Amino acid sequence: MALARLALILAISLSGGLSSAFAAKYRVNNTPGTSPAYANLQTAINSVSTGDTLIVEHSETGYGSITINKDISLYGTGYFLADNPNNHKDLRTAKVTGVTFTAQGSGALFSGFEVLGNITVNASSVDIERCRIVGTVTVGSGGSIANFKLRQCFIEANQSILVDLVNAGNYKISNCLLKNDNPLNSAHIVRHTTGSGVVLNNVFFGAPKSTFKNSTIQDNYFRDAIIDIAGSSGNTVRHNAANSAMLNAFGNPTNLNVSLLPFYLANQDSVFSFNQTASRDGRYDLNPTWPTNPLRVSGFGGGEIGMYGTSYSYVLSGLPSIPSIYDYVSAPQGTPNTGVNVTVKGKGNK
Repeated sequence: MALARLALILAISLSGGLSSAFAAKYRVNNTPGTSPAYANLQTAINSVSTGDTLIVEHSETGYGSITINKDISLYGTGYFLADNPNNHKDLRTAKVTGVTFTAQGSGALFSGFEVLGNITVNASSVDIERCRIVGTVTVGSGGSIANFKLRQCFIEANQSILVDLVNAGNYKISNCLLKNDNPLNSAHIVRHTTGSGVVLNNVFFGAPKSTFKNSTIQDNYFRDAIIDIAGSSGNTVRHNAANSAMLNAFGNPTNLNVSLLPFYLANQDSVFSFNQTASRDGRYDLNPTWPTNPLRVSGFGGGEIGMYGTSYSYVLSGLPSIPSIYDYVSAPQGTPNTGVNVTVKGKGNK
């Protein structure tokens, strides 16, 4: 039995069945020789009904650019699958070139994908989670939207703007890595123009600035990055870790000046786990060899600052909240009487 088919069976068994009176789950796989419900992801999106779920499987070639025009859930495979143990037996990922959410896509969930280009969101109540994104996320360019969520994502690129909140009300960005390698003074990590929201437990890497309006900025780590004072207004900035240049502009005593920490001054990367792991996302966890690191207890309510803080912590490799098969061993042959011995190891992901 194909490994992809086993993965779907495991997912179905742990989620209570293939379908209900209101929703169904469908496999999408463009690998030759498989037998999914759909081989083309855009065809699957156009064909399924509101409330349905698409489980998009490992692919060598990727699934192209897609437009999400209805309230559905899409789950990929995660990313950096070879970096962290017990993820998937198949280390290929579910990749898309770009994503557009139209107004009819309000309520959609997009989780566990590698996005090799840009994402455009013109629908309210869209959740993008546990994705690796190497382009720009633009929100509300076609008009006002509300309740956009960007969480547990690994966003690393060289862009003029990494996350462009053009017209976003009640947005939330949480537990993400936001790293912009653009050296220009005009570059942004986040640019928020209109609306309000919260920015919680993220790691900002790179020198570009961020602009926020009417937002709560809390429990974040700013490495070299700053909040643009001239372009920002109406914000509450508290319990963040940053350098003196940024913190002097706000003066909230709950913020932590990392420039004054001896361990940080000796080796900036030692705040995190750069020297403890080769995992591309695991390295942004707090350094376990520095148990007195004040970032562990300087967050709101005594919590942890950074992307691994809070109960909704960043998830290694962006594994979506569906089961996965991480080991599969089959005997080379069997008999009509005994069959073939197969050992499958799977796990549920929160």
